Amino acid sequence: MKRNQILSILYTLAAVCLTAGTSWAGSLKISWDPVTDSRVVGYRLKFGTASRTYSQSVNTGNVSTYTLQNLTEGTTYYAVVVALDANSNESVPSAEVSAQVLAITASSSLSQNATTAGITWRTNKPSDGQVEYGTSSAYGQTSPLDSSLLTDHSATLTGLLPATTYHYRVRSRDEGGSSAVSSDATFTTPDEVLISSLSPSSGSPGTDVVISGRGFGSGQAAGEVTFSGVTAPVKAWGGSSITASVPSTARSGPVVVTVGNLESNSVTFKVNGKLAPPGRVRVKR
Repeated sequence: MKRNQILSILYTLAAVCLTAGTSWAGSLKISWDPVTDSRVVGYRLKFGTASRTYSQSVNTGNVSTYTLQNLTEGTTYYAVVVALDANSNESVPSAEVSAQVLAITASSSLSQNATTAGITWRTNKPSDGQVEYGTSSAYGQTSPLDSSLLTDHSATLTGLLPATTYHYRVRSRDEGGSSAVSSDATFTTPDEVLISSLSPSSGSPGTDVVISGRGFGSGQAAGEVTFSGVTAPVKAWGGSSITASVPSTARSGPVVVTVGNLESNSVTFKVNGKLAPPGRVRVKR
């Protein structure tokens, strides 16, 4: 069949659009209304990075949906579709469509404590979001998918191990089927602040108490020791041992070590051998 015959007989494709669906990084999923003519054996998708200038093309076969892959993230692509007959004659091209490939423009991690971490990232267009993470670049765990279409994203990772390096990458997909995946990055959770013992575990105000444990850091800096909520004078501070004096106004109750914004478990110290008082008392009216 001659080219001018198919040009006059085949209908122009009714519509070309971008649709959501399974996608890959640096991709655009394109669909179109097929030509209802028995001579159509397939379609050719022409595309490029300038309007009406299509530097690349791909024969899609006799389908009406195709995903362009290995595209440059953040770049706008323009595309048209033509129908083909058995002699590779092309129909009149469809109307041109354009779309920007999704891109992740920034990502960062903020370790919140020994067992949780916050991840934030930004995309160049509204998209969903999810984080892959694990103790190696194989990841193995994912955060819950946030299906909200946003440009500023965040996720909180829970159940992490103290003093452990984690690998992570973020994933987003927009409504049009374009997806983006960040490169591998890492963060390290701080060590758990843990009191293992007090020596002695009872005494009078002014008594020097050795607090043994881990995660105290190399120096006091932003650290603090409290006895029943009262700040204690510190005489020595090491990564696994702190020596503090029982405050003059302290009473029996919990000893807690705080390092930055991380708070340890509590261990009871008895002042003058007395038991700690009960907690908040309530009366049911």
